[in-house]
Amino acid sequence: MLLKRCLMSTALLAFCAIASAQPDLSGTWNIQRAENGHPPRGARTLPQTMVIQQGNGRMEIRAVDGGGNAVLYACAIGGSCTAGNDQRRSWSGQWDGAEFVLAVLLSGTTPTTLYRLYLSPDKKALLLRQQDNPQAIAFPYVK
Repeated sequence: MLLKRCLMSTALLAFCAIASAQPDLSGTWNIQRAENGHPPRGARTLPQTMVIQQGNGRMEIRAVDGGGNAVLYACAIGGSCTAGNDQRRSWSGQWDGAEFVLAVLLSGTTPTTLYRLYLSPDKKALLLRQQDNPQAIAFPYVK
């Protein structure tokens, strides 16, 4: 009986640790602009606004560019995603620690990361990195 309780407690602690490693990214996030009102250098091709809804094992990211054009990425976390009307490519969305990785698979290639989304240490900004390269610029988005 004691062993059973110990195993259940260990499983519960492991579940809580995994859940806490995956922050809630939900909200409307706008790219943080420079003092002159322009997007940061290198961010012109990035979404200017992202509306994220997360819950029940799903992640929906509505990415809106500067012209108001939107793409909805709808993902079953740890599985496949749809990306608007794009039927030519396969998409996936999964957690890598505290980062949500949205990747595209072109036929016959390995998955290529489109976005890595994660919260800043103070949890006041959503950071977007376009590559798997940790040295790549992380663009900040604020609510």
